[in-house]
Amino acid sequence: ARRFQGGDLEGIKEDLARMIVRRNILICLDDVWRVEDVKWFIFETPTYSVPPRDSPYKILLTTRIPGLLGNGTVQEVFVRILSEHEAVKLLLSTSGRRPYGGRNSAVFNQSKMIVKGCGNSPLGILLVGSMLRQSSRNWNTNSPVWTGVFNQCSLNLEEAAQMRSFKNAFTRIVDMSFFTVEDPYQRVALRRCFVLFAMAFRQNDWMLSGRGIPQSVVLKSFETTISSGPNRHGEILPVTLLEILENLKLIQRARHSVTPPTARATSDDPASESSNKDGLDTSEQDSDWDELDDLPKRRPQQFYTMHDSLKADAEKMAERHLPCFTPLSDPYTFYADKIAEEDKTVSGD
Repeated sequence: ARRFQGGDLEGIKEDLARMIVRRNILICLDDVWRVEDVKWFIFETPTYSVPPRDSPYKILLTTRIPGLLGNGTVQEVFVRILSEHEAVKLLLSTSGRRPYGGRNSAVFNQSKMIVKGCGNSPLGILLVGSMLRQSSRNWNTNSPVWTGVFNQCSLNLEEAAQMRSFKNAFTRIVDMSFFTVEDPYQRVALRRCFVLFAMAFRQNDWMLSGRGIPQSVVLKSFETTISSGPNRHGEILPVTLLEILENLKLIQRARHSVTPPTARATSDDPASESSNKDGLDTSEQDSDWDELDDLPKRRPQQFYTMHDSLKADAEKMAERHLPCFTPLSDPYTFYADKIAEEDKTVSGD
């Protein structure tokens, strides 16, 4: 094994720097929230501590935080956000409604307020659309979830006008996703499993590579989380929570799956027994085939991952009070009554 000075990660960074700083390479970093994550790709060498402007290797990163890297050799380009029409179209299509329903309709006009309250964030709009779709395919402007989202986004606009920033809007939308679940015990379990997934697997190699966490591991970890928290009469099932989190787009499937190996059918297998009852001699048939051909096919196992913005939000959520991670109520919180209900019902147990 190769030995590095200053620790494994620092040594790997030094070795990688020697290989690429003089090559024409573009390093792309998407949705960066922390300066520390970028520093792993700003390579230092014995000849210079910071790559000069004429260095052939470049870094392209996207972020929502202006001036993240400060001044210096950084060139910032502000990218246009979604237009109002594009944002409304995204909201309605993800919520299960036709995107073209008339610009003078109540749905279209209220949708404009909602997408503004999301800060025109595509992920925030996707979460709102998923809330509506999860609640009912036949929602309308009088549906409780639509009313709740509309009022919360109105408050987000008021807060943004005071702060001159939408930095809290996304977190409030994520919290709103959980408050669309009526049962407070299930809501708390969902929030706990959401935080667990982000915190427990954030440095996992499968998560960092984009491969995702196997469904069996996710369900087992959810089962442990449910059993260690508030759970009325053991009614909450891990598979139910995983399905809800996936429908709300708080957890997503990786774009692949793996079929786990299985044991070969034995003589105790009912299928094997029925074949022998028919008087067929299977010994000669089996001799012409590889044993792997006889393995039964099981349903592929799904793998799960989480958007980096949601992971960052879950990390902030983990700093809240245990065991429920319930948000604090303030003048810009529409779901304050549900927070009070949760504190009284669940936290009091």
